[in-house]
Amino acid sequence: MDIKDIYEVWDRFEKSSLSELKLSLGGDNLELKKAIEVEAVIERPLVREVSRTAEPNGVGETLRSEDSNPNHKEIKAPFVGTFYRSASPEAKPYVAVGDVVKKGDILGIIEAMKIMNELASPFSGKIVEIRAEDGKMAEYNQVLFVLEETDV
Repeated sequence: MDIKDIYEVWDRFEKSSLSELKLSLGGDNLELKKAIEVEAVIERPLVREVSRTAEPNGVGETLRSEDSNPNHKEIKAPFVGTFYRSASPEAKPYVAVGDVVKKGDILGIIEAMKIMNELASPFSGKIVEIRAEDGKMAEYNQVLFVLEETDV
C-alpha cells in the first residue's frame, strides 16, 4: 500500500458514516477512527438538590437546578450499544458530574457490533447529570448526559 492509496482510503473514510475502519493488505495495516457527533436536545427542567447524589455504581449522578434552565441540554445515544464511562474497567471515567467539558471532548464510549465508538460532546458546558449506567445497554435516543451549556 503506497501513500496515495492511504490518502484515498482516508478520504473515503472521512466522507463515510463509519466511525472506525481497520484494513489489512498483505503486511500493511491501517486503522482509522473518528469521534461521532451527537445531537443535543432541550427538554425538561431540573430540580435543585442541596448536594450531589450518586449510587455506588455512579448511576444517577446529579447536580440539579430548581429553576427551569434553558441552557440544560440532553445528550442522547445516537444508536443502540453498550455504554461505558471509561476506556477500560481500571481507568478513570471520562467525565463526572460537575466537570466542565469543551465541544468535542469525549464523554464516554458506546460499543456496537464489537466497535468502540467515542461519544463526543456537541457543545461546551458543565455535566449536570449522568443518566447512563456503566456497562449497560443504551437504547437509541436514550438520554445519557445532561449538560448546562456555557461559553468555555
